[in-house]
Amino acid sequence: NNYNLAINGNYTNNGTVNFGTSTLTFNGAGTRTVSTGGTGAGKQFANVLLNSSITLLAGTGDMVIGGNLKIGDGKSPTITTNNQNFTVTGNTDGTTGGSSEALILDAGTGAITFTGYIHGYGGGIDSSALNDVTITHAGTTNFNGTINIFGALTQTNAATGTTTFADAVGVNSATLRGTDFNINNNFIAGNSGGSGVISITNSGTFTKSAQGAIGAKGGFSATGDVSLANNITTTNTTISIGGNLTLAEGKTVTLSTQAIAGAGDITITGATDGTAGGSAEALILNAGTGTVSVGTIGSGA
Repeated sequence: NNYNLAINGNYTNNGTVNFGTSTLTFNGAGTRTVSTGGTGAGKQFANVLLNSSITLLAGTGDMVIGGNLKIGDGKSPTITTNNQNFTVTGNTDGTTGGSSEALILDAGTGAITFTGYIHGYGGGIDSSALNDVTITHAGTTNFNGTINIFGALTQTNAATGTTTFADAVGVNSATLRGTDFNINNNFIAGNSGGSGVISITNSGTFTKSAQGAIGAKGGFSATGDVSLANNITTTNTTISIGGNLTLAEGKTVTLSTQAIAGAGDITITGATDGTAGGSAEALILNAGTGTVSVGTIGSGA
């Protein structure tokens, strides 16, 4: 209880462990098997420090970090849950100074939940701290806190469940793959002069709520359907929607490639429509000297 511990090998919980407010540090190289033995009280960690570029491989039980997750200086650990769930209740960040860090997660078909923030270090972005976050496989994926990192946020393979961003996001770039997406606050790509590209591969609907807008200075693309209650803005780079565009109830939405005056194409391949009932919707397209290409407008909703 409340004593910090360091592990250089595997971890197995065959009973009940109360970590209190302690920090459990994983050291060493190679793969470490972590068997929590179940879920709930007595099966989860408090705070965890990954102090090497190791692979944490889940044995039995979900992997729940009840406190904060920190990545050691210059490390790039991988967490693999074998189709079990992974949760961080507290905040996730790296270590300032020295070399940057990265975090790789593979939950298979398991759910991933970050309840707190994901930041470079402490309260915000830091190029010498946690830069890149990559999810190779996951089911339902929830980012409930803010995200503010210097590097890329990536879903390597399509999440099999809905991906939700509940709070504001700031990244260098975002490559997201999955089914449905819910974006419930600002989503800005281009931190500290980064590429600023947001690329979405979606078999379901990409939904942007009324709270906050999308800013992607390097361009925005979605392969599937998009539902918008707020704006998308790029800087002389393409906005491309490969499916249908639906405007949320009573909203006026602007698609603009003109954060700086110039040229930037806007393409909507599918039908563009509003939402039946209630107040009317409006769509404003501003491509500057670029090209606007829109499919069917008004399908009767």
